[in-house]
Amino acid sequence: MEAPSTGLVIDPHVFVPQSSYKPLKQYYDHVLPLLPKIWRLKQDSFWTYSILPNARNVVQGWKIHVSAIPESALRILGKVVPVCVAYGVDFKFASDRKILGGLLSKNCSRGSGGKFITIYPPNYEAFTNMLDALYPQLMDENGPHILSDKQYKDSTVLHYRYGGFHSFPILNVDGSSKLCILDDKFEYLEDVRTPVFSLPGFVSDKLDYPDPEMDGELESEEDNERRPFGGKYEILSVIKFSNAGGVYLAKNAQTQASTIVKEARPFIGLDIANTDAVARLKKEFRILAHIADLKIAPKPFDLFQEWDHTFLAVEFIEGMTLRQHVVKTNKLIHAKTSASDMVKWLTDIVTISMDIIRIFIKLHGRSIVFGDLSLNNIMINPSTLELTLIDFEAAAEAGVDDPSNMFTPGYARDSRMERDESTLSDDHYALGCTLLALLAPNVTLLEKRSDFVDVFFGEVCKEIDVPAAFIECVRHLLADGDVDLGRCLEKLKSCVVESTRGISPETCKVERDGHVFAETIKRIYDYNLSVMDVSSRERVFPAGPKLGDPMAVDNGMLGIAYAWKRINGSIPPEFEAWIEQKSRISGQRPGLMNGLSGSAWVLSELGFADAAALAIDGAGNHALLFQNMSLGYGAAGYGLSILNLWRKTANEQYLSEAVRIADVLCDTATAHPHGYAWGDPDGGGGISVGLMEGASGIALFLLYAFCATGDVRYLNTGEKGMLFDMACGREIDGALGFPRNSGAANKVLFPYLAYGSAGVASVALRYYMMTKKAEYINLVHGVKNAVAQKYSISPDLFNGLAGLGNYMLDVYQHLGDETYLDLAYRLAHGLKLFEMPRLEGSAFIAFERAKINSDYASGSAGIALFLHRMINGEGNFNFMMDDLLEIPAVSVALTDT
Repeated sequence: MEAPSTGLVIDPHVFVPQSSYKPLKQYYDHVLPLLPKIWRLKQDSFWTYSILPNARNVVQGWKIHVSAIPESALRILGKVVPVCVAYGVDFKFASDRKILGGLLSKNCSRGSGGKFITIYPPNYEAFTNMLDALYPQLMDENGPHILSDKQYKDSTVLHYRYGGFHSFPILNVDGSSKLCILDDKFEYLEDVRTPVFSLPGFVSDKLDYPDPEMDGELESEEDNERRPFGGKYEILSVIKFSNAGGVYLAKNAQTQASTIVKEARPFIGLDIANTDAVARLKKEFRILAHIADLKIAPKPFDLFQEWDHTFLAVEFIEGMTLRQHVVKTNKLIHAKTSASDMVKWLTDIVTISMDIIRIFIKLHGRSIVFGDLSLNNIMINPSTLELTLIDFEAAAEAGVDDPSNMFTPGYARDSRMERDESTLSDDHYALGCTLLALLAPNVTLLEKRSDFVDVFFGEVCKEIDVPAAFIECVRHLLADGDVDLGRCLEKLKSCVVESTRGISPETCKVERDGHVFAETIKRIYDYNLSVMDVSSRERVFPAGPKLGDPMAVDNGMLGIAYAWKRINGSIPPEFEAWIEQKSRISGQRPGLMNGLSGSAWVLSELGFADAAALAIDGAGNHALLFQNMSLGYGAAGYGLSILNLWRKTANEQYLSEAVRIADVLCDTATAHPHGYAWGDPDGGGGISVGLMEGASGIALFLLYAFCATGDVRYLNTGEKGMLFDMACGREIDGALGFPRNSGAANKVLFPYLAYGSAGVASVALRYYMMTKKAEYINLVHGVKNAVAQKYSISPDLFNGLAGLGNYMLDVYQHLGDETYLDLAYRLAHGLKLFEMPRLEGSAFIAFERAKINSDYASGSAGIALFLHRMINGEGNFNFMMDDLLEIPAVSVALTDT
């Protein structure tokens, strides 16, 4: 018998969860001899835990955190562990140097940063005694301040807070969770882990030690009103935070000039040369001063220290990041663009490209490697197209600075992971990536396939006339050999964009080459078979970081099985046996996409009738069922699943239960000026919008419930739900998009299926087929420019090209409009950019983490289903029951109630 495939583990392009990490034993081996023989150590993938012979089941209290840096970690363990042994107290520590490095990284959660050792005193007396015992041991050690804790006396590494030892997790239907403790009334209270020291209301800090003058970054209006930083800078607002410190918009109190103030915390972001965020900020100040005369970067004003943090004040640059500009102006992600607008856009791209290259010719002329070039590190004035290079923390001056190798994923060769120092060649490659990113929505794909540039320009040039000199310049910058920036600049100077074609959904004609995509589907399943690993408890196939419940449809293995069965007629016997074993385990949530309702639907499709019945019963009795009414994660999805079981089994009890859920949805709808909502649109950040989370999805179930029962109340309630979501749509540049949330602050509009235009319009299309009302068909036509995109950041079903293509097939099948079938094929050709050839078949790269993914929502399962439907003309696979639309139970008058 052959050994199980190890493809999921050894392929660097596959996401491997933290739970699979095998830490080194250095810390473990150092601590074990310090423990009594009756004590034990358990090393997990992130933490290593002490195990006392007599466990104390204390669930919460005062706990002690000790920070460290890699150089001091073993020494600090040697000081802390004997104290824990002397007091007989549990503790845990980061399992190895790599994990400690992550806790000290710039990108670590600020509430968790720096927590190397956690100690769990069983009572307040032990807590205070241990602090007193640890203080003299650690007073000479240095480490980062832990933002969520209070510093003990003047120790930089010894901290404490009140919180859970074994917190109680509270699950939410959407897949999120929160950790709780018990309050003084023995009720659940969230164990808040913010980057600011705070206590639950029933606890007070009896240790009489004043707070340091500043605990971490500026967080509140009270902080902002303190004396000016550096004696002259008044903080106006926060631009962003990271574990390394904040970036603030400030005002010079003397000149009233707007200023950017950057903050650096000591011991955070340590690299191989032990350079931390403070040292990098000081280096940035020096380099900015060195190149000030070049006028390619912000002017440096001041470098100063407040408390133990260092601050850099630099010139405020008007405009936006180049990434923001590209998202706003990229004509490839707008489905309708005139030829003249395309000429202007391409001309601007050439102008911007020349200026970027000029900047780097000047920078390299001063013997400075920038190191971390991306669209985010260039500011642009949209009116003048003037560029400014920002964020020099990764820069290094030859012969002056220690090696540095910070970079943005997608803008570096894989080989940089193996080096400690960036070079001029790395800047050249990043320049090529940056120029490519002016057109391509997702340049991280360069890392995944060596022929990406050929494939991308091959597809783009079928539709518009990209200047040959620009393409040649990109290729030259991305080449492995010597790069001549002067040559690139001269090439671009001679580049004149005189004419090109525009893009329009009405004129996008492509070959309907179904055989090409049939081969794509075959390659997907050849790859899946080659990596199938039924010995795994959770991941038979590659999946992403959102995998929680293996039996979920969206990100779990059951969605993969659903697609496999629909496309191939059956699933591999080994996979079927794995599912049968897993189906005996109850799910965590009730939802259609992430829980038991979806499990019931798919298990029924696979022939596991008894397991499906148990799953739907578990969903109906789940405590969280009515926490959320949505189609994807709440009551409407349960109603849809149980209606489907009625359709399959003719069991009238299922229909009665579906009616009950439809009644609940009607009873819980809230009247709003724009329609019906399920939730409070005016409270907090608003409520969800769209197919999976919003009123549209609820309306879809109510429409099917009407078709099954003839109860006009369901139709009328659904229509008013549709009105609410439809009112959230906003038009920008001729494209009608939808926010994911109705709150006023949600300004980002999405075209996608799960959250966006395609999802809302897919339900509107079905309401039009039933009612023939103009507002629904107007919405369908109104979103056409938003959804007819061939170029996207993601290929997937929920938030990418496959979902947009699936919507196109909906419109084609229901309305008979041939242009939508052409658009579906056009989108299918856009999927080529995300296909990753493997030794056996092909995989697809998901947007999240840029890793191979085979699941339903984000990976190749959903993509394969779309392609299969496009080729074979089948109905909508995405948990629809459109056959009911053709046979309403009774004829009704469509009136408001």
